[in-house]
Amino acid sequence: MTRENAIKIVEKKLNAAGLGEAIKISNSCTGTHGEAQCIYIDPIPVKGNSKLIKKLKDMPDFYGYKSLTLYNYFEFWGRFDVV
Repeated sequence: MTRENAIKIVEKKLNAAGLGEAIKISNSCTGTHGEAQCIYIDPIPVKGNSKLIKKLKDMPDFYGYKSLTLYNYFEFWGRFDVV
């Protein structure tokens, strides 16, 4: 599967969950995980976005992570694995 097709699939999933406007797909991070295309999202601040993060975590094929930035606040980022 090409990256462009995988991005279209992820955009459909995000729009179906009502997250299409809030979540942006990253153009700087790309990769594969086995046969799956990895489609990463841009990091979002953890503070004030707990409902958004919970919706993302509940989506199938999404793997999310929380990390501390150099500016001492937490960000949430992750990827969709699309086969």
